[in-house]
Amino acid sequence: MALTKNRFAENPTNYRPEMPIDDLLRMIRLTGVLQVPSIMTEPWGLACPRQDDSVTLHLIMSGHCLAYLDDKKDPVRLNEGDALLAVPPLAYTMADSVTTEPVALTDVMLAQMDEADSPDAFLASLFTTWTRHGGDGRSAQLLTLRMYLDRRFPSAVLRNLPRLLRLPGFIGRRTPFVQDITTQIGELGRQGFMGHSIATRLAEGVLAACIKDHFDHAFSGIDVKRGLNDPLISRILHAIYEDPAQDWSIATLAERACMSRSAFISRFTRVTGQTPNGFVTSVRMMRATEMLEQTAIPLAQIAIDTGYGSEAAFSRAFHRWTGRTPGTFRRRGKDEDDSPAT
Repeated sequence: MALTKNRFAENPTNYRPEMPIDDLLRMIRLTGVLQVPSIMTEPWGLACPRQDDSVTLHLIMSGHCLAYLDDKKDPVRLNEGDALLAVPPLAYTMADSVTTEPVALTDVMLAQMDEADSPDAFLASLFTTWTRHGGDGRSAQLLTLRMYLDRRFPSAVLRNLPRLLRLPGFIGRRTPFVQDITTQIGELGRQGFMGHSIATRLAEGVLAACIKDHFDHAFSGIDVKRGLNDPLISRILHAIYEDPAQDWSIATLAERACMSRSAFISRFTRVTGQTPNGFVTSVRMMRATEMLEQTAIPLAQIAIDTGYGSEAAFSRAFHRWTGRTPGTFRRRGKDEDDSPAT
């Protein structure tokens, strides 16, 4: 599509082409992040507990190690400059060798942490405490980010990824990005809750970069990328994302796709990992939480803007999704913003 130069000041979203992978990456939302540096010396092994609500990223800054699941089959070998994304739900082990007996990560962390006199100080300490473990052998330095998923996180982004996703050479390909953004996350994390919200937003960028790197370099046209590039579903995703207030019934969506209801539901679910109704709700709740967090728009107007016929209907849907009423959600966010630094 050719563009005239007089659109230079226009929002790029207005002329953005249909890009389903980007549509999904733009929906990545996290609720929190922790970043912990560590030095491991051979022999060493850490049994990482099962994670259901978070994605863990290990950046191999120096040395080498491996990761494996409980059966120890097909361990993922990691060298300096690689990254590993541990995708939930799973428990796994990081070690120098499959023959090294691992110890529980929680035991190692507890032994090296100090008590804190406030929640703010406790959070800050998690970003400043180096984890050290192992014997007297060769060392490996890791930087680990644990990123906690918001319920709005689109399941299609993760559902077809390997549980232990190796990104070979990730740090080398993105050296300035990785160095700058992890430095900022660390500095903000050391500020406690005052810096945590910004650190969390930066971590969303890190996670999006990891997933895009995987699509760009590892899949090379395999089914996941072809599926997410489905032109028909791409148009539907874009339409829902741009106008969640529409009456996106199955009938409306299937008609727009020129398909029968059953064929559309099957194709949409296969490509995105969510039902059409589930995806519409996800986008609406994402938009609603953004308005509750960032604006003073009345609940009645938010209900209209997110496609609900009444404030009561919106409140019921929001409560089912978050476990809180819109008013409680908004007040809690304001209280956190107004809380004094400690």
